[in-house]
Amino acid sequence: MNLLASGERYIIVDMARVPYVSSAGIGVLVGAHREAEQAAGGLALINLSPDVRELFRSTKLDALFTITDVKEEALRKLSIPGWADETPERQS
Repeated sequence: MNLLASGERYIIVDMARVPYVSSAGIGVLVGAHREAEQAAGGLALINLSPDVRELFRSTKLDALFTITDVKEEALRKLSIPGWADETPERQS
């Protein structure tokens, strides 16, 4: 992923407008997750539709990914260094 190549270590993917994830899409997400972890970072998915959430649950990928309903919870679960100390303007 370009974000990881540019030095970003933490990525939050907002899935709100994603009604379906193909096997290729899952492959991209798994690869990005692996790269983020290798960079000592993490990847979280937020706002999954009920169908996409069920896909991740039934394939047991919900155990691999950090999945939350809101960005703030994803930020907390990813344990991003210094995030809790930032002002609200820098968190958005």
